[in-house]
Amino acid sequence: MSTENSVKIAVVGAGAAGCYLAQALQRSLSAAEIVIFDRYASPFGLIRYGVAADHQHTKAITRQFERMFRSPDIRFAGGVHIGEGAEAQLSVNDLAAQFDAVVLATGRYEDRPLGVLGEELQGVFGAGAITRRLNSAPNATQALDELGDEIVIVGAGNVAMDVLRFLAKPASLYAGSDIDDEALEEYARGPAKRVTVLSRSSAAKSAFDPQMLKEIIDLDSVHLTAYGVESPDGDIDARGSARLELVGSGNGSSGGSHDVQVDLHFGAEPVELLGDARVTGVALVRQSERVIIDATSVITAIGFELGDTRLVSAAWSSEESTDASVFEPSDSGKVAPGVYRTGWLKRGATGGVPENRACAKSVAAEIEADLQSGELAPRSDKAGWVGLPADVRELAVSYSDWLRLDEHERAGAGAERVRRKVKTAQDMIRVARGASS
Repeated sequence: MSTENSVKIAVVGAGAAGCYLAQALQRSLSAAEIVIFDRYASPFGLIRYGVAADHQHTKAITRQFERMFRSPDIRFAGGVHIGEGAEAQLSVNDLAAQFDAVVLATGRYEDRPLGVLGEELQGVFGAGAITRRLNSAPNATQALDELGDEIVIVGAGNVAMDVLRFLAKPASLYAGSDIDDEALEEYARGPAKRVTVLSRSSAAKSAFDPQMLKEIIDLDSVHLTAYGVESPDGDIDARGSARLELVGSGNGSSGGSHDVQVDLHFGAEPVELLGDARVTGVALVRQSERVIIDATSVITAIGFELGDTRLVSAAWSSEESTDASVFEPSDSGKVAPGVYRTGWLKRGATGGVPENRACAKSVAAEIEADLQSGELAPRSDKAGWVGLPADVRELAVSYSDWLRLDEHERAGAGAERVRRKVKTAQDMIRVARGASS
C-alpha cells in the first residue's frame, strides 16, 4: 500500500468508469493509495447491471479489472454508501477529509423524460428500469408481464436495440447468459406480438449500431417493416450508409417462424401519449402527418440523466453553487479543488463501456498534472483508508469477500445460465461475508 507521503485517492463508483480511472492512476502514480467505494457488495456497476443481459462477451470486459483489484495498491470497499441522507454511511466531504483527491464515477442512471403530454400514464416505463430488472439489479421491481403485446419503444439508440432484442428474442436463445429467470418468465407469459420503434432521426442518422440491428433482423422470430426510410439530404458517413443499407435490406425480411412484428418508424416525432389511466397509444408526427400507433405499453429509451444529486452536490456544496448546471458535461474532470469526476458524470450519457477508458486516462492525467504543479499536494494530516471510522472499515466488503459472492452466484446458476445474481444489497453483503444465502 502507500507510503506516509504518497497521494491518497478515493474513487466513488466501481463501474467501468471508476475501474478504468483506478487502473490509469495505478499506472501513472505507482505509490498512490487508491480505494474504490461502491454502494453494492459487487464491483463493475453498469457492466453487471446495465448492459444487455444476453451479451456476455460485453460483460467479459471485467476480466481486465480482476488483476487490478488483486493488487495490494488497490482496495475495494463494497457495501459502503457515499452520499447524504439516512442511508449514507459517509459523505463526499468525509472522504475529502481523509483523502487528497476524491473522484466521482457514479454515472447517470435516471431515464430521461419524454416531455410530452401523457407521460405520467400507467404503462409508461423507462428502458433503464427494464434493463436493470433483466440484469437482476438490487431491488429492481419492474414487472415485465405488464408490458402487453403491442409495445412502443421511443428512441433508436443502442439501449433501445437492447430492449427490442429482448422483446423479440425467443427465451431459448438466452442459454449461457445471466438474464434474470423470473423476469424472463414474467415476460414469456404474454410476450409482444408487435414492437414499434420510433426514431426522430432518419434511418441513416439514427443512433443505433448497425451490428445491433443486424442481430435483430437475423432472428427467425422477427418480421421487420420499416417506414420513412428516405435517403437524407446531405452527406452521410460510413456508419450512416451502413444503417441505411441494413434497414433497406431488412425491410420485409422474415424468418421461417416469426412471432414478432417489428415496425421501425424513422423521422417520427412523438407528440402525445394517449389514454385515460393507462397508455393506449402514441400520437406522432411524420412529414407533417399525425399518426396514431396503438400501444399496450411505452418504453422510453432516449438517454439518461443524473438522478439523485445528493451524492455529488456534497462535493462542492461548500465551494460552489449546488445548482444542477454544475453537472453539465465538461472537457475537464475537475469540479472543485481535490474533487474530480469521470465517465458519464463528466462527459454526459454518451458512449459505451470502452469510451470510459479514454475518459479515465484524461482525468488521471489532470490529477497527475495537478500533483506536479503543486495544486494538489499530499497532506500528512490525511490518513486515507485508516482515517475512516472503524465501523465503516470493518463492515466494508473487500475484493476477497466479493469473490466469495461471485462463486456463490456462479454455483447457483441453473443449467442454462452462467450466474444467478443475489438480488438485494443486504443479501449480497451477507453472502459476501460468508452466509450460505
